[in-house]
Amino acid sequence: MNDWMKQRDLLVEEALAFAQAVAARAPKMALAPLPQPDAAKVAASSAQRPVSVTESSPEDTPNTERTAILQQVANFKAHQQRFEREREDYFQKTMAKARSDQWIPQRRN
Repeated sequence: MNDWMKQRDLLVEEALAFAQAVAARAPKMALAPLPQPDAAKVAASSAQRPVSVTESSPEDTPNTERTAILQQVANFKAHQQRFEREREDYFQKTMAKARSDQWIPQRRN
């Protein structure tokens, strides 16, 4: 019982050493704060930007996430219905075979 615990501990140590070696080889990046744009400049630049006709508003764009979820639900439902049909068919075949194989005693006269 202790053998698997020793193997587990060795595996954990090995994985930790590997992770530390990979982290040591990774280039160190200094995180410098990004300069924040002036609010007046942002407002002025957005006010000057013309709106093109090709841009669509949020109401015009199809909700792709919702559409994808609805498609996944429909696929799942179809899959479950297929399983249900196959299960019912298997049940009917199995019961028919069991009924045909039943021994029915002959009457003695």
